[in-house]
Amino acid sequence: MSGAECLRGQRILITGASMGIGAAVARAFARQGAELLLVARSEEKLKNLLSEISADSPGSAYLTADLTQPEDVENLVQRLLLEGRLDGVVHNAGAGNYNTFAAVSEHELRELFELNFFSVFTLTRGLLPLLKRSPRATVLTVSSIVAWRAIPRMSVYSATKAALSAFAESLRIDLAPDGIRVVDVYPGRTRTDFTANAKSEGWKPFSTESEGATPERVAARILRAYVKGKRDEFVSFSNRLLIWGNFLFPSVIDWSMKRYFRGK
Repeated sequence: MSGAECLRGQRILITGASMGIGAAVARAFARQGAELLLVARSEEKLKNLLSEISADSPGSAYLTADLTQPEDVENLVQRLLLEGRLDGVVHNAGAGNYNTFAAVSEHELRELFELNFFSVFTLTRGLLPLLKRSPRATVLTVSSIVAWRAIPRMSVYSATKAALSAFAESLRIDLAPDGIRVVDVYPGRTRTDFTANAKSEGWKPFSTESEGATPERVAARILRAYVKGKRDEFVSFSNRLLIWGNFLFPSVIDWSMKRYFRGK
């Protein structure tokens, strides 16, 4: 069965859809005939995106919500339940934080967990009644390589993504009896405003504005993983090397990171 046949008419929620990977995923899924529910904070950006994809996906719509706010997440669940139908969720919304753990305030820590993890948990649990009624339901989480190998100055962000991937791994087994597939994607460095928007005290490890894979390439891999119901999808080959290197030679990876971050 082709991607178009799998996705045509499917009602799919995409969070963080207004820009970057989320917007690219929306365009890719719309071209396959999916009906999308786009979620983000910026109504203007969502309107523009909806106008762009309307020819391919006339049944799509958008909903504004701030997923760092638990009440917004709960309200979103209730609004979606009223829709009465949902075939899949792409949990793409997320943010970064570049700081030593001692420099991260408790407010920043909790806010990042609300967005990167708790919103995923609440939305997935709240929308289960709809997903269970779908014959081909899929939950896809957009994680990070730091879920496998945490990076200095990104301890809080790494912790949120580790929690997300552990959640997805367990959920995959929990929801299997209901026929709900769970896919976890690791995009790697992508050319978006992720680094520019991440909170930091001035230090940032790299620039995603000009380095990494294009959002379109990542979206194509996400689309493929979603259609196939893959267990895990690693977009970057270098990420796979890091995982194997950390598995086989963890002390060497520790030494390399200490050397790189020394004096920074």
